[in-house]
Amino acid sequence: MLHVSGQNGRSPDLAADHVIAATGYRFAANSLPFVDTSLLRELRCVEQVPLLSSSFESSIPGLYFTGLASAYNFGPVMRFLCGCQYTAERICRSISERQAPSRSALATTLVSEHNPNSS
Repeated sequence: MLHVSGQNGRSPDLAADHVIAATGYRFAANSLPFVDTSLLRELRCVEQVPLLSSSFESSIPGLYFTGLASAYNFGPVMRFLCGCQYTAERICRSISERQAPSRSALATTLVSEHNPNSS
């Protein structure tokens, strides 16, 4: 469980399979032992560095890279602490937009729950 706190003071707990904190090495996607090799074969890379979207998402939906792994796409500042806020905001926005139900879907669900005649 990863404990974080935002500027609004809320401290949500985030479940993550892995969190990597490392310094002083050259990134190579094929050296991530916890990522299945079949998944790594699908990962689009340049010299073992993943190609990322503007939200730091790789070619595999839901798989994001930050820090040194994102420097090829976003520049050297991403390797340092000063790039963390920029990165975190984009990843959080991407995840929340993907997971948030649309307003029409939410409204339909709410109406269905309160309408005794709906099936």
